[in-house]
Amino acid sequence: YWERYKKYLLFKRGFSNHVVNALDSITDDILDHMENPLKEGSWARKGLVVGDVQSGKTANYTGLICKATDAGYKVIIVLAGMLNSLRNQTQRRLDNDYLGWCTVKRVHVGSSVYCDEKKHPVCFTNSKQDFNKDTAQQIALQLGSLNEAIVFVVKKNKSSLTELYDWLVANNGYQLQKYPMLMIDDEADHASINTNKDDKDPTAINKAIRNLLSIF
Repeated sequence: YWERYKKYLLFKRGFSNHVVNALDSITDDILDHMENPLKEGSWARKGLVVGDVQSGKTANYTGLICKATDAGYKVIIVLAGMLNSLRNQTQRRLDNDYLGWCTVKRVHVGSSVYCDEKKHPVCFTNSKQDFNKDTAQQIALQLGSLNEAIVFVVKKNKSSLTELYDWLVANNGYQLQKYPMLMIDDEADHASINTNKDDKDPTAINKAIRNLLSIF
């Protein structure tokens, strides 16, 4: 996934060699701080990446997702803003840059042209719709095996996160929970932080994120 993303940035998006090489180096550094997805047993690793406005944060975490998938991470959850417009925009970007297929029209797009084998992850959301239990159930029924990563691009909203959590718990038969998961929290300083005191329950979105992390 990284190799085709790199070619896509160079030959389609017009990124310079210098920028792509810097992105390659930075995402290597971040990946080195993550846990080996093949490690047995329970484990957790958390970190924060800080970037300026319009500094290429989405390109950065997309590159990281590509490398994490290559390394063996099987479930990718992206918390993409608190508005439908932001979530849809992030989904469209990931459709082109990472997934290699349009989640609405179901055709190959973007980075997939730089890969002889038209492989792509299974995505439970699309560029017009946040996570939905009924839609997810239809997709899940088609999963014979998990040869590629499974992706959720979810709005950072209590109801969306709770619905995803409930579906994952209820569908444990698909054994998604046993696979290593990478969660990307875009704009992690917005709504994700628990601002309540220690003697009180966590704030709603913080608690919803904790619940998702707890089942993997």
